[in-house]
Amino acid sequence: MEDKLEVGLQYQDFITLKLYSMGWSLNQFSSLKYQVEYGENIAGIEIKNDLQMQKTHNIYIELYEKANTGNFVFSGINRQDNTILWLIGDYNVAYVFVKKQLKYLCDNYQKYGFKKVETETSIGILIPVSFFNKHELFVVKKLEF
Repeated sequence: MEDKLEVGLQYQDFITLKLYSMGWSLNQFSSLKYQVEYGENIAGIEIKNDLQMQKTHNIYIELYEKANTGNFVFSGINRQDNTILWLIGDYNVAYVFVKKQLKYLCDNYQKYGFKKVETETSIGILIPVSFFNKHELFVVKKLEF
């Protein structure tokens, strides 16, 4: 089985090609230095492959990840970088969100009845896909492949 990094990079390349065909040009940063300093790309679009979305019918929004120290640190939408838009999906469908709106939903997850989950390596919020289908104002664009 391919490692998670390679799977994520392949999805990122898939999305980059799909967006390019729609007129969106992304220039991905490949070095850790530039990704940490600027984000995934100069356009400010974070790309996440949600491998469980079709199975669980939820979208996972990461808030924290476990650092090498063993402590949880800001990650995902809590990370401070140039990210403006958040694209999450799989090879069938992807959703584009405004990062600030996702942050709002995650900060108010209890109000909306979303579930907070903690794994060995991350903490995040599960938001049902059906929520976004009903509340389209939270979705910038839904891409179907």
